[in-house]
Parts: sequence; structure tokens; C-alpha cells
Amino acid sequence: MDEILNIHQLFFPVVGYEEKNGQKEIKNIFGTSFSIKNTYFLTAGHSIKNSKECLKFGIAYLPHGQTIFEIAEAEASEVYESVDMGIIQAKVPYGKWLKWRLDKLPMLTDVQTGGYPYGFDSKERRIGSRSYKGYVVSSRPFERFTSYPYCYELSFQCPRGLSGAALCKRGDEFATIHGLIIGNAQTEMEVYREKEEIEDKGKNEKIIHTYIKTEVLSHGIAIQSQELAKIQSELLGKTLQEYLEENEMIDFSETVF
Repeated sequence: MDEILNIHQLFFPVVGYEEKNGQKEIKNIFGTSFSIKNTYFLTAGHSIKNSKECLKFGIAYLPHGQTIFEIAEAEASEVYESVDMGIIQAKVPYGKWLKWRLDKLPMLTDVQTGGYPYGFDSKERRIGSRSYKGYVVSSRPFERFTSYPYCYELSFQCPRGLSGAALCKRGDEFATIHGLIIGNAQTEMEVYREKEEIEDKGKNEKIIHTYIKTEVLSHGIAIQSQELAKIQSELLGKTLQEYLEENEMIDFSETVF
């Protein structure tokens, strides 16, 4: 159980770094990634784009029995903005992987994730992980993307650095993958409006000030797995679903909720 729940075995930081005197120096964590076998890692597309602002980027990993992360340089990468998904190819020497489900989760299904939000302490040069759990609030098209992919709204917020983590069904351990964390979305609603008129006698005109109070509801967002599976990948040479099927990474068992 402890081995399965070890975040560092399942989720890996996407980092930007520089090389100084033969040493790789991490500049920041730009997201979280997870293995889909064969040196390929899935993450959020914007995590890759942001990490490329550094001279080099790659996947950080924690060698067994050590406390200092090492870095596997990204050998290739691609970004699909229609679902904010990215794939990185890097030679990480280990990594557990989880099976996928391509069916939709009902509302209130318990889910969980893990990764490296605000995970880099630049002063101490340390990386720390965090885990989150909650439930599915809704399933809806995500209007921020022109392709309108279906997403899950989540009962917990997804801080910067968690983008790219797998959304998993919740249990005693991380179970099947059902989506890709990409961040947060806010819904704003007006709750109060007041209009004030001030008469300027010198100019013989009225000045109108309108005061509006709003409330904002914020949820974590994960793109649903069946939307990701449609993507035709150049790196994989096939759709993500075809790749997952060929590598026996899809759970076809009967759905039980």
C-alpha cells in the first residue's frame, strides 16, 4: 500500500532548468506529469509551453533511497491546445503507471490526484508533493477551448504546478485514470447593484456611479479521458486511445459505481 501511494512513483514534476558547471539547476516546477509507458509522459500542454521559457526542461524524479531529485532531459515533446494536453519523451529510470477508463463519471463520484503545486522551494532547493481528494461537481463542455471538450468540475481547487496530473477514481489507493488536471475555472454572479447620481452644479450635469458586487465560485477542472483519447499524436504515431489499447492500459471491466 505505502509503495503504491508514494506520489514520487506515480507523478513527476515538469521542470525548467539550467546547467552550471556540469550540474543541472532547477529554476522552477511548471506542472505535473505521469507515465504512459515507453519513456512517454502525459502532462498539461501549458506546462510544457511554460517550461520552455527556461534554457532546458524535462522530468524530475527521485531515485530510490535518495532525497535529491534528478532530471531526465526532454528528448521530444508535443502540445495539443484543443484539450491542453502535452506529451514529453524522457528517459526516467522508473515509474508506475495506471490503467485508464474512457467512460464518464457520474456527479458526486469520489476522485483524487497528486502532484507538485507550489512544490519547489528555491531557497532550500527542495521539491515537495501534495495530494488532493474530493468529488465530481459536474460534467460539461469547457467553453474556454474552441473545441469545447467535456471536462469535470471538481470540488477542490487545483493550484499552479498541479496542472498535468491524472484525475483518478478514489479508493484506498490511486485507481483508474479518468481525466487530466488543467487548472481552475471561475463562475461569476452579480449579487448586488447600486447606482449613485451626483449633480455637478458647476458643469450643470449629473455624474452616475454604478457599484456592482459579485461573488465568484471556483472549481478545479480536469479534461475527461475520452476527450484526450481522440488526440492523434505525432510522437506516438497513432491516437492516444490506440496507443493505450496496444499497451494494455485501458480498463475494460464492467463499470461499478
